[in-house]
Amino acid sequence: MKSLIPFIVILFSLSCTAPKPEPTPVNDSIYQLSSIQNLLHGLYESDVTLGDVEKQGDFGVGTFKHLNGEMILLDGVTYQVLVDGTVQKPKPSVTIPWATVKKFKADHELKMAGEFLYPEIQGEISRILKSRNYLYAIKIQGTFENAKLRSVPAQIPPKTLKLLDAVKEQKIFEHKTITGTMVGFRLPEYLMGLNATGYHFHFISDDHKAGGHVLDITLRKGTVQIDQSTKLELQLPTDSKFRKFPFEK
Repeated sequence: MKSLIPFIVILFSLSCTAPKPEPTPVNDSIYQLSSIQNLLHGLYESDVTLGDVEKQGDFGVGTFKHLNGEMILLDGVTYQVLVDGTVQKPKPSVTIPWATVKKFKADHELKMAGEFLYPEIQGEISRILKSRNYLYAIKIQGTFENAKLRSVPAQIPPKTLKLLDAVKEQKIFEHKTITGTMVGFRLPEYLMGLNATGYHFHFISDDHKAGGHVLDITLRKGTVQIDQSTKLELQLPTDSKFRKFPFEK
């Protein structure tokens, strides 16, 4: 039995009359480096550096050269969660094969308290979205329980596994209670093949000592901030492996 009855408070800006929907600013776009197909095909190298990626936003997720850890970009600082569970701040010169980032500015805020399992967190967010056909950056700060996070081992040539095989070697880190931030996106199904669709979150603890890709988590109390976007900017790598790779058989 749940010890607390979940409650939710949705905060919107107030005015004397019902506010009209505001158009998304021209520069309020999500930047995506490469296609998720690169990772699915085992292309883990790039000519784009972390420094280049950080110029495109202060919030986001991704991975590093050779699939070496999970990337969390929060408040302009990038964290790298390695396969042993340790967290480090990578150098700006490290190359990035895939990332999704944004200059985060919340449009909506949602207070949640009680006990919300991972699917319930997603359900409550979906309930207040303006449209499921838009793109959303989502930040969830709070206290969590039963967090199951993961990272994967680096894929060093010549032994390189494709993404779906690489994640079979993932290392899972479990935390009974932890405070921190979920950093992620909700992207519509029509982008399948281009990016990870639906909800996709990474996590970093408040003390920056734990994190990873979120497999499962329970929110006890926290604040959800949602940043809607209607623009997606795609940058393709220009290295020789990408240019020559036979995506089209």
